[in-house]
Amino acid sequence: MRRNNLIVIIIMLSLSGCASGGQPTAEQLANNTFAECPSDYEQMIKQRLSANLIAPSSVMFRFSRPEKYVHSGQYGHVVSVGLNAKNRFGGYIGEQLHEFMCFPDGSVREINETENGMRSGFHQAGC
Repeated sequence: MRRNNLIVIIIMLSLSGCASGGQPTAEQLANNTFAECPSDYEQMIKQRLSANLIAPSSVMFRFSRPEKYVHSGQYGHVVSVGLNAKNRFGGYIGEQLHEFMCFPDGSVREINETENGMRSGFHQAGC
C-alpha cells in the first residue's frame, strides 16, 4: 500500500513540474510581453561557459535562435547552446547542450541546471 502511495506522489510531482514552464500557450503569447535577450547575450554565455574549461580557446559553440519561453512564471526567451571542448588528452568531448534564458530583469541564466545542488544551480551569465 505504501509503495502505491509513493508511486502516485512521484507521478503527481513530475506532472506538476511540467505545468510550471515550457513553451508558452496561445493565451500567454497574446497576453504577455516576453523579455528580449540583451544584444551581447552570446558573448555573456560564452564567457560563462568558458570559465571552467581546460582549453577555452579551443571551444566550439552552436547557438539556437532565441524562442519565447515561460520559466517559473517569468516570460523571456530561451537559447539552446551546444558546447564542444577539448579534454585533458587533447580530444574533443562531444557536444553538451546547455539552455539559457533571458529574464525580464535583463539577466541571462542557465535554466537546465538543477536547483537542488546536484549542480551549482542558476548562474548569471557573464559573472
